Amino acid sequence: MKKSIDTQYGKLDYVESFFTGKVDIYLNGKQAIKKKKKEFQIETTNNTNDLNTSLIDIHIFGSFIFGVKAILNGHSYTIYEKAKWYEYLIMILFIILTIIWGNVPTLCKILPIVGGTIGGFVAGFINFLGFALARKTDKSLIKLISIIGSGLLSFFTCFLIAFCILYPGLKGKKC
Repeated sequence: MKKSIDTQYGKLDYVESFFTGKVDIYLNGKQAIKKKKKEFQIETTNNTNDLNTSLIDIHIFGSFIFGVKAILNGHSYTIYEKAKWYEYLIMILFIILTIIWGNVPTLCKILPIVGGTIGGFVAGFINFLGFALARKTDKSLIKLISIIGSGLLSFFTCFLIAFCILYPGLKGKKC
């Protein structure tokens, strides 16, 4: 995930790996040197003849899922806002709905889906991807559409898995 913000020192680029969580920081296109896990330092020049250089200490707090703040020489900047409570709630409700729906026989007669551990894992994975996608934008409507869309996609995926289990040979073809 990459996000750029403007600071008093120039353009700060925050790059975090989705899978590993590794963070790289760039200031005006120049990569900062990592001192500790979330502490960086970069040397900048104050004019064009490179005589006046200064060190900028950069401290990063959080992750793109829970919100990220950067402190540059004592000045605080928000890179990613914290997620709203309703974003977490919608994501968790779809996971719980999938787990419960798949374990209630009456509901499975209406619409069979895989619930329990398998359904929870599938729903959790797809909803987490939708949540991560929603974190890339600042617009609330797009965030909600992404989270609800991933919830519906996870529910439909669990339905397809259940359909392939219940009807393995549909007209002689395998799912």
